[in-house]
Amino acid sequence: SAKNSVDSVRMDMISKMIIPLPQKPEQQKIANFLTSIDQKIEQLTKKKKLLVAYKKGVMQKIFSQYDDSELRIARLKDFGYFYYGKSAPKHSLSETATIPCVRYGELYNKYGEYIDKIHSYTTIDKKNLKFSKGGEILIPRVGEDPLDFANCSYLPIAGVAIGEMISVYNTKENGLFMTYYINAMLKYEFAKVVEGGNVSNLYFKYLENIIIKIPQIEEQTKIANFLSSIDKKIEQVNRQIEESKGFKKGLLQQMFV
Repeated sequence: SAKNSVDSVRMDMISKMIIPLPQKPEQQKIANFLTSIDQKIEQLTKKKKLLVAYKKGVMQKIFSQYDDSELRIARLKDFGYFYYGKSAPKHSLSETATIPCVRYGELYNKYGEYIDKIHSYTTIDKKNLKFSKGGEILIPRVGEDPLDFANCSYLPIAGVAIGEMISVYNTKENGLFMTYYINAMLKYEFAKVVEGGNVSNLYFKYLENIIIKIPQIEEQTKIANFLSSIDKKIEQVNRQIEESKGFKKGLLQQMFV
């Protein structure tokens, strides 16, 4: 058949390719060196997993250590207020645009609990956007898994356009603490109030009456600083992993070009 003929030609071409190879002792040195890089990446990946697991365990322990008598107990809307972001669609993003923005998908795939760098810029007219004042908590309004909605990010930067499909929570409490608290303690409460079919919707009117139990602001700040220090360690390890992968890729390209 024509397909078999094409496959035969391809195999013939591959079998006749000339591949320059160093002598075997040199091959062994290269293989050993690359293996050592792989081992380093594996060790760093394990370290990252342990830190992430440690952070999760610490969060649960911290937020469960207080007696109700030590906490302020009220609804989310008693500690702050919500509004929705405005449209910054994908087609409006551009490398030459100057208006920084956060889109809801980035809360899942780009950001952790703390937004320290903006990745997207939009060309949408400023009058059609909602801008941060700095200190907002961003909650994704749509998603596929109801358990994913407690995936908030703290936005300390002013002047950033907040895209639609994001519920924005403003509070005079420590915003970073509240972000950690929501992500650690309200996952199942959020899931209970999600509406929709294949694409679920989490309207903030259903979040406002969720009861939360939080300490005084001084205590919130201590907790936020401690958890943030763990996040910095995780990010440092993550950078080391990416640098090691980049170093290996560069070596392979130099060796075999």
